Amino acid sequence: MHFNQQKSSPDLKFDVAAPRGWSYAAGDTIIGNLVRHNPVVTPDAEITLVLTGRIKSKVVKSNGNNGTSVFRDEYQLFNSRPQVLYRGPLHLPEGSDQTLDWPFEVNIPTEPAASMRQNHQQRASFLPLMQDHPAHHVLPGSFFCAPNLARGSQCKVEYALKATLRYKFGGDHVCKAVWPIDVRGPMSECPNRYEVKAIKAQNLVRSQRLLPGMKDAELSFGQGIKKFFGTSSVPELFYYVELTMPLVIQLGDSQPLPVSLLITPWREPTTDVIKDVPQEFKINWIKLAIRQCTEFRAPSRAWHSYRDHVEANSLDTGLVKLFTNMESPLTISTGKGNEPVHLGNTFQLTFSSRGLSSGTRLLTVGGKITPEFTTYCIKHTNFQEWQVSITVAGEIRVHKFQSPVKIIDGP
Repeated sequence: MHFNQQKSSPDLKFDVAAPRGWSYAAGDTIIGNLVRHNPVVTPDAEITLVLTGRIKSKVVKSNGNNGTSVFRDEYQLFNSRPQVLYRGPLHLPEGSDQTLDWPFEVNIPTEPAASMRQNHQQRASFLPLMQDHPAHHVLPGSFFCAPNLARGSQCKVEYALKATLRYKFGGDHVCKAVWPIDVRGPMSECPNRYEVKAIKAQNLVRSQRLLPGMKDAELSFGQGIKKFFGTSSVPELFYYVELTMPLVIQLGDSQPLPVSLLITPWREPTTDVIKDVPQEFKINWIKLAIRQCTEFRAPSRAWHSYRDHVEANSLDTGLVKLFTNMESPLTISTGKGNEPVHLGNTFQLTFSSRGLSSGTRLLTVGGKITPEFTTYCIKHTNFQEWQVSITVAGEIRVHKFQSPVKIIDGP
């Protein structure tokens, strides 16, 4: 179940009027030409062109004894019939430096064909298959998930232009060309576009360096023993780390991510002698990963049953690079005027489909961010996973935060 591959030859090839890597939206028009370079002489030829779109899932399950069972599902998104671009004689002589060209225009439908839901089973669909459900008016974007191309579970949403040249000359001849089309997912309505979520963690630090004037002091052997065993004479600082993160990320948005970090003391359990002593927290590094989770399914032979597969991978956005060799580290003081660090503004953090950027610098290497979507046999969601490393009084602590995040396409 391989993704549509481009196919062309001097017999028949596409010349599409779009830059390399261009993507289309539902309702767009694809324009271009079909071209033949090889000589041909025939009194009877026909050239047809069709836009195809399909959703496929393949779930492989072990059934013991080193055997496997394979479950499949496929939705044909369009019921388009091939359009005839040309019918008649062709003549391109040997040695000619000319080509034969046939212009075309193809409109991408704004929604799947109503008939595509026929002969499918509700149990294996994430969407209701009832005729009037609004999800049937949404054309899913191109997508591919294949943890093991050779034999493993896979799923995809793919679109392609497919052209065929048939002619007679001493027999029947058939030439074919394929041009994969990248279709963007629809813009999601998102009323909470700029809402954020604050997650709070708590921790403690036990050290004599928390005392006034002891911040950079070398601990004696005896002090180290007391610190190790946590004797009552060693002060304890309890604190909160609060990370505010976006609920929604729009790819291509020029506004910095609304991400901020705040550290505040937890006074009640903190040792009395240091309750009013300001403490300085150094931010060593911050990591951000986007965990992308794809669930897909196919009907099984059992009635009211299906088989599914969940594939999850974590993409490191490269945010930690910004904390390497900083001229002056970021710090937060719990003293008067305690303020959060606005990380999105400080580093001008934005997201595109290629990953995270700081200003004009792309931090993510080899990444691809896919907006969340749900279609008939595929459901894709995203999670944000943060790690924050801090140092206070010479003690290092790492705090972890995670939350679902809705990633949507930009305009």
